[in-house]
Amino acid sequence: MGGYNLPIGSVEPKSLALGVDWLILAFLGSTLIFTALEKIFPKYKKQVILRDEWGLDFFYFCFNHLLISAVLLVGNFLVSQSQWIMNSNLHNLVQSLPLAVQVFILLICADFVLYWEHRIFHDIPRLWPFHAVHHSVETLDWLAGSRSHVSQVFIERSLVMLCLYYIGATQAALDIYVTIAALQAIVIHCNLGFDWGILKYLIVTPQYHHWHHSSEQPAIDTNYAAHTPLFDRLFKTYHMPSKHWPAEYGTTKRLPRNFVGQLLYPFTGYRK
Repeated sequence: MGGYNLPIGSVEPKSLALGVDWLILAFLGSTLIFTALEKIFPKYKKQVILRDEWGLDFFYFCFNHLLISAVLLVGNFLVSQSQWIMNSNLHNLVQSLPLAVQVFILLICADFVLYWEHRIFHDIPRLWPFHAVHHSVETLDWLAGSRSHVSQVFIERSLVMLCLYYIGATQAALDIYVTIAALQAIVIHCNLGFDWGILKYLIVTPQYHHWHHSSEQPAIDTNYAAHTPLFDRLFKTYHMPSKHWPAEYGTTKRLPRNFVGQLLYPFTGYRK
């Protein structure tokens, strides 16, 4: 905030940091860009910015961003313990490919992992309460995607990190993939109603993912993919009415409406 001319002392590197600077920049940038888009191209025109439970999802946004160093540490630890499955020949082959091809491979492979991780959280009753926290959002906008149970955040991102490191793409390809994934994760939850044209059959869009958050049949347990509908089509979980959007969002059984209640829900709600 002080600029490059602000005098500071030496800063020692630390293995774990909160990353408040990243949190502030991410929130300000996301608010300016995505709130503007939602106001210019809204699907639900009467939806207000400070909608119900906005404060809860803002807390999730801060909490999960501040955990990023811990998530990276866990992910890197798993990678370091999995060197025996890494294949240098595969790494050399992938890195010899054009950058665009590397990014495409990362998108498809990561989406395969995310599809099955996501589907398992839906299909296994003991795991569903963890993922139900994410589905408890009843009004979708750019901030809604931040609501995720901390346990699932660690599991999901660690599995994706293992996948990406196993493929062994270049740093440039990894950076591009991470940027695409981060932006798409926000966009697909947005209150955006403009027509994506043929793209809606090639990539996961807001309409596509909104159906995943629907609490109505036949949309329940569909549209698991994060990047492309490919695996939903392959494994028969695709649901995409061409012109319609969901009427109801959330879970069929309502969860607690506060952070602590949702944090404990996978342990208390399952017993009930």
